[in-house]
Formats: sequence, C-alpha cells, structure tokens
Amino acid sequence: MRDVFDGQWRLLSFDPVTRIAEWFWFDEDKDEYTIRTVQECEDILASNRSLEAESHGVAFGAGKKVASIPMAIAMKEVMPAFLAKDDDWVKKYLNDPDHKHFRTFRGTL
Repeated sequence: MRDVFDGQWRLLSFDPVTRIAEWFWFDEDKDEYTIRTVQECEDILASNRSLEAESHGVAFGAGKKVASIPMAIAMKEVMPAFLAKDDDWVKKYLNDPDHKHFRTFRGTL
C-alpha cells in the first residue's frame, strides 16, 4: 500500500486480502496519537461502475445485487443497522446520492 499520509504517519499493518491498512501518527506536542483505518477500494468502485452501467434496462427484482461496499465502511456505517434489521435505514443509505458509488444496480430501493 502506498504511503497515503504525509508527515509523521507510519504504517502499522496491512492485510493484502482485505486491503485494509492501519496508520499511526503521534503528536509529540500534545502527547496524543491517532490511528486511522484505510481500505484501498478503487477496484471495488470500478467494478461497481461497470455493474451499474450494465444494469441499464434490466428489470429490478428479488435477489439482485444492488451494492458493494468496502468492508471498512460497511462495518462502521452499514452493519449496525443491517444487524438491527433496520431495512429502512439501509435503503435510505443506499439510495442517498452521496453513496451512489457503492451501487451496482440502477433504481431506488
């Protein structure tokens, strides 16, 4: 994984399967540290764009894959609602224009 943070950021770990990296930064002046979790996901987003383009004119139905969300984001933002069976929240999240890059199928849920 390329060094995506400037300055004092140091790579703590990188999982080549999930492509999730943890970065560490220590602020000596404040005696504080920060850890960031980052997932490389350009391949997921490129695949999503391709699948979404292929879905034009295809009928929407049960069992269609409608989204692919990088694990680091899914675990933090979507899984709590999904596990709580809050389908309305999950639909709202996936229909939000800010999250359109996760969609693999056209339409509104």
